Amino acid sequence: MVMQYKKDPEKRMTCDIFSAGELGLRIERLLERLQKDYYTTDHIFKTFPDDYSWPGDFEGRVVLALTLLAQCVGKEPDNLKQIIAQFPVQMNEKGYFGIVKKDDVIDEQVLASHGWVLRALCEYYLWEKKEDCLVMIHRILDSLIMPLANKMASYPKNPDDRNDKTGGFIGAGCDDVVNGWKLSTDIGCVYILLDGLVQAYAITEREEMIPIIESMVNLYPQIDTLAIHAQTHATLTTLRGLLRWYKIKPSEQLLKIVVDKYALYRSEGMTENYENYNWFGKPTHTEPCGIIDSFMVAVQLWKITGNIHYLEDAHLIYYNGICATQQKNGGFEIHNCSGASTEPLKILAEEAYWCCTMRGGEGLSFLHNNLYQIQKDTIVIPFFNDGKLETDDVCVEQLTEYPLNGQTSFKIHTTKPLVLKLFAPSWTENHRVSVNESPVQTLVKDGFITVTVSNDDQIKYQFDLIKKSYDPINKYTIPGYRTFRNGVLVMSSNRDNPQYVYHLMSEKRKKDDWSLPINCGKLQK
Repeated sequence: MVMQYKKDPEKRMTCDIFSAGELGLRIERLLERLQKDYYTTDHIFKTFPDDYSWPGDFEGRVVLALTLLAQCVGKEPDNLKQIIAQFPVQMNEKGYFGIVKKDDVIDEQVLASHGWVLRALCEYYLWEKKEDCLVMIHRILDSLIMPLANKMASYPKNPDDRNDKTGGFIGAGCDDVVNGWKLSTDIGCVYILLDGLVQAYAITEREEMIPIIESMVNLYPQIDTLAIHAQTHATLTTLRGLLRWYKIKPSEQLLKIVVDKYALYRSEGMTENYENYNWFGKPTHTEPCGIIDSFMVAVQLWKITGNIHYLEDAHLIYYNGICATQQKNGGFEIHNCSGASTEPLKILAEEAYWCCTMRGGEGLSFLHNNLYQIQKDTIVIPFFNDGKLETDDVCVEQLTEYPLNGQTSFKIHTTKPLVLKLFAPSWTENHRVSVNESPVQTLVKDGFITVTVSNDDQIKYQFDLIKKSYDPINKYTIPGYRTFRNGVLVMSSNRDNPQYVYHLMSEKRKKDDWSLPINCGKLQK
């Protein structure tokens, strides 16, 4: 059964993306997971004790996930409206989560948590245009954010100001107060606020927010990420916030900060199967929150710079990092850091329900919304996934066997001449394209093959996967360590029975079966 997006004439979409296959099933299972157990209305506000030091974090993440996934499938989950309705009831008299501050100490975990609350309220407002969400956004800005004016510059950036306490799977507040700041073992997590803060500014256009945002932006390059052992999730979320600000106020200097910091993460914070060290210099465990952030940053950098290596990173991260950590029930698990020791890849926590499962909602919806890029009369296809793209005058249907094989087919319905640009990653060779079973010449340029198509054309795109070993990604990987890949997929070191790190969630459908159960949603501009 095809799920239909509820069409709102005030929110008319210029195009729809329909995800079936692997991505469609991953989205469906995650949505099912996020409506059970901890995520039901009866439990979500009772999951943690009153003294929980991340007020609003859980609530913000789950609403953000449900809101984004709801737009992918075209159906609002039953618990989403109920949770949103409880927000004002659960907030304090000042309009934010947690206890009302009675001193001048700034708790970075409270600010980080409200980064997710702001993101959740912003995304729900952009989707449903509910004025009560806008009211809550303004109250958080007034009571929690505006008092930060002239205080962000005092955030401790000197490594000597921090004790070297290592946190666990859930960050904890440190006992020491430095420069008026109560710090977290999730080092640098105050910057998780930035992404939500910039989105709130884009919606409210409150000019008094600019000095606070710019003070965070200007301070960030002064912080030695490696010296303080910053949490990689916090670092990568910061980069997403900086890129969001870059779209509002483009700056080559700002883009360079993101490019350089991502390169640092890739060489010192990424594992050999494209997951993450939870902290720079401390490979204790991975965290899908950070993996998803790295995927999103890589895609955004490709879209901004056109550098194909970022898109290749996105493929490697998605299949070997995100897909490897998603469980059959839709939730996300925590692993050890491959390459940091001689231990094989293994599960350390079967489900990080308190953060990573919810962050999966943004990761999967982000891929869904970036399956196609429309550039006038050209449709760029940077990812392969069963489903289709529909606009007012174009429909592109797709079936693929990627990443297990290099076989993808398209059906085209168009009222105008159309150009397809098909991704041709460096781990593929012998590219072949046929239109209506007639071979056409192929030329790989800047990582893509260009094909001109007409109405009712059927395109077959084929390539061979390259099998080879690769040098380590991380400079601290144990000496002599190499990985073996079949195309994009990292394989285990068991020579007798090599397995993919990637989890295949469903059996592949027949190539000629175009009657697919599909998820649908809008292409976000």
